[in-house]
Amino acid sequence: MLLELTIKDFAIIDSLHLRLHRLFNVFTGETGAGKSIIIDAVNALLGGKIGAEFVRAGCERASVEGVFSVDALPPISDDWQPFEAFLNDDNNGNRTMFEVLENVEVQHRQNNHADTNSADAAVALATLLHEYDITPEDGQLILSRDIFRSGRTVSRINGRAVAQQVLQHVASWLVDIHGQSEHMSLLRPEQHVNFLDRYAELLSLREQLGTRVTEWREARKKLASLQQTERDSIRRAEFLRFEIEEIEKAELEPGEMEELEAERKVLNNAERLRELCTLVYGSIKGGDLGGDEYRPALDQLRPALRSMNELVRLDPELKEHETNLAEAIYRLEDVAASISSYGAELETIVHRDELVANLEKQDGELRREIGRIAQQLSERRREAALHLAAAMEEQLDSLNMKRARFSVEIEQVPDESGVPVSINDQPEQYYACDITGIDRVQFLIAPNPGEPFKPLTKIASGGETSRLMLALKTILSSADATPTLIFDEIDAGISGRSGQIVGEKLWQLTRNHQVICVTHLPHIAAFADTHYNVNKQVYDERTVTIVNELRPEQRVREIAHIMGGNVTEFSMKSAEEMLARSYLWKENWTKNRLEQ
Repeated sequence: MLLELTIKDFAIIDSLHLRLHRLFNVFTGETGAGKSIIIDAVNALLGGKIGAEFVRAGCERASVEGVFSVDALPPISDDWQPFEAFLNDDNNGNRTMFEVLENVEVQHRQNNHADTNSADAAVALATLLHEYDITPEDGQLILSRDIFRSGRTVSRINGRAVAQQVLQHVASWLVDIHGQSEHMSLLRPEQHVNFLDRYAELLSLREQLGTRVTEWREARKKLASLQQTERDSIRRAEFLRFEIEEIEKAELEPGEMEELEAERKVLNNAERLRELCTLVYGSIKGGDLGGDEYRPALDQLRPALRSMNELVRLDPELKEHETNLAEAIYRLEDVAASISSYGAELETIVHRDELVANLEKQDGELRREIGRIAQQLSERRREAALHLAAAMEEQLDSLNMKRARFSVEIEQVPDESGVPVSINDQPEQYYACDITGIDRVQFLIAPNPGEPFKPLTKIASGGETSRLMLALKTILSSADATPTLIFDEIDAGISGRSGQIVGEKLWQLTRNHQVICVTHLPHIAAFADTHYNVNKQVYDERTVTIVNELRPEQRVREIAHIMGGNVTEFSMKSAEEMLARSYLWKENWTKNRLEQ
């Protein structure tokens, strides 16, 4: 939710500070007063393209800052399960220390499966902030952007400079601007599968698929690494055979024979070296090497360091010994890490064939399981797509887009390295698959009778796209987690009864969203929970934009002005009646919802 917006020296706005409210915020005012400039400023704040022409005349820079509430983000952890918890667990099935290390890493990756492609905006945003090491302060994010006269811009999140792409990425999960195509999720085809899955209530099934796909990717990555190592080993063996032949033909340079002999010794003694690595690692950091009273070196040295710290506080003359002890511990930890890595490499050499066989088996099993889930997901999507299309056409009809047709295109990409799926009872085939499944989803529209379906990005105008998004948001309201929706140009080409319906739908969205709307229609403005008037004034020969939050009696006059230009006793009475009807509609709608 956007709590506060501060704009300075931006176009004809010299200084503006807005406190926005939770429900339906409406901006009205004369054409050219600066309503669209406020939207332009928000567009800049979200990382959109912006030029030096927006810097107020006579100023060196313009700035925009927004304070967002992000209280409900889920935790995304970077914590690793303690190694010792795995090492001595009799039920974990690990044969060696190095399998323990691998399983610790795998579990860490599985525990942090959430990613920025998640259909859940809260999860995606939390993951994104974690990746960029951004921590909300008191449940808030502060986004800001400076635009300089030179054309250079600087983006910040919580006061820290970030790349423009980072600002765009984070902001895309906070706000949808409808009317500015750059920030319209409906015009991003990669988001269409998320809309469809929310509508079909498939997020739980998709989460299952995502977990399996993550495991499959990891297995394939390991298998590819082992196979590459095997190919490298074969090439190395061929090279060594060639070297032997050369040795028989020519004299060796000093040291070459020793180097070849050392490499041969390592390869011939890999199993013994692996055992020794286990002993070294266990002695330093822990392992099943002794009885109940056995304690590895680091477990004994760390208490010693704590005692040494206390000694130094009492007698600073011992500082040098404290430093030496701490350095010894750090060096031992480095040795343990290096031995662990070396031992894992030896483990691969000793058990490569077995590991490859296990991974190939795992790959086949995962592909089959993923294919089963992906097929189930695809079937439910195709069924839901028909219902979504019908629901969208019904909504569009009420929004003055009569006879417009809407369709959901679902396609798959054949890929022999993909997963096996049967589509529409056809013979099983392998398709490319990611964490969203095998389907490539895209929304299509035919706004006028007789026209073919085309992608939204190719055909919809700004006003049409705003109404399309309003229709979709109305259908998906309870499942859509994007907190703030901004509608600009949504009243283009509509009036009268259609305006009333648009106002109703916009207000209904406030059950799950903060809604901000710029409008010229009194029917929409009458539904506002908070109403702002935007107007231009001249001070010291300079034009400035002023924004005022209207009191109830001021709202009546503003609605009357929008209705007819000149405010008369008749238009004031009509405005009062319109506001009363809107209030009564909201009250009745809320009561009906509570009774359901």
